[in-house]
Amino acid sequence: MAKKRNRQEEEPEAGAPEWMTTYGDMMTLLMTFFVLIVSFSEVKEEKLMQVLSSFREALGGRFDTPHLPIGSMPSTRPEIQPNPNEGGKDIASVDAYESIRGPDVKVETVDEGTKITLGGKILFEEGRAELKSGAEQKLLEVAGVVRGYLNKIDIRGHTSSTLLPPDSPFKDHMDLSYARARVIADFLIEQGHILEERVRVSAAGKSDILASNLYPEGRSQNDRAELIVTTEYISMGGE
Repeated sequence: MAKKRNRQEEEPEAGAPEWMTTYGDMMTLLMTFFVLIVSFSEVKEEKLMQVLSSFREALGGRFDTPHLPIGSMPSTRPEIQPNPNEGGKDIASVDAYESIRGPDVKVETVDEGTKITLGGKILFEEGRAELKSGAEQKLLEVAGVVRGYLNKIDIRGHTSSTLLPPDSPFKDHMDLSYARARVIADFLIEQGHILEERVRVSAAGKSDILASNLYPEGRSQNDRAELIVTTEYISMGGE
């Protein structure tokens, strides 16, 4: 009777061993940690499926690989959206500027928004800030494209490194470049009917050249103005 009783006491208890419970808890925590990492990063879905499949095989097939439809993975990439409280509208696409492109007008997409570069050949004489004949028409064309949006517009004046004449009304190139930006800003506001709240003016002087100042063609490229239609909106109603 004693031997029979001892054999009964040595028999293992029914159910999974205790270490399996601990192992399962640990795997669950690892899976949760993995999902959190994925949620804070931008991962291509194909790569994610491969990783999850490998993870599932490593666990002996204990977990099913979740099915994620194409396009369901959230992206953490910041996207600039119009603020509905500010009445914002989408910025005009680069294609909308086709009508103003030309030999002396360049349009490109930059981090801040859309940059319109107007060569000095159509805007200013060397060392001066008065608009040349024909410049007003080109600026009106630009105004026609950017009007109707609420994006802020940064107007930046530039100059070549040509020495200013002794009788120049400007104390230096920075002063001249600011005067040029201000002239364009005033024209767009008064004649182009652009909201004043949209316009900001800055000066770059002669510090940001595009071409050599040794030749007239290069100086005309440097004597330029840049209008950057930004992705930032003004805080007011429609235009």
